[in-house]
Amino acid sequence: MALAGCGEEDRGFTTYTPEPTPSPAATATPSATAQSPEDQPGGAGDETPIVHRFELTLGDEGFEPPEVRVPAFFALRLTVHNRTAIEQTVTVDHRPPMTVAGGDDGVATIEGLAAGRHRVTLEGAPFEATLVADPAVAP
Repeated sequence: MALAGCGEEDRGFTTYTPEPTPSPAATATPSATAQSPEDQPGGAGDETPIVHRFELTLGDEGFEPPEVRVPAFFALRLTVHNRTAIEQTVTVDHRPPMTVAGGDDGVATIEGLAAGRHRVTLEGAPFEATLVADPAVAP
């Protein structure tokens, strides 16, 4: 049998390259060591909680404004601007009191309030304000 031409003979074969087999690490099946997004840094649940900020000014005539609407059930950040010359103690609905020096500002974080009306009182004075925790108020 003689070869035709100087090149290799074409025998009609097609070169077959098998697809690579995925390694066990590349499969999509969950393993015992897989972490949920909650467990991974920056994953679900690592969001900054919503905190609604509001302010009250305390003067010689009491709180201004006398009533503030806040979202129910969300954490609150209260800033009290004490415009009196003396130290004042402010309490929100029987929670731990906040003391604010005369002419200074005080800040307190309040856990979410249930829907309804909540008193803000001033120690030793008849002044008070009302927080109206309303589920319809957006944080």
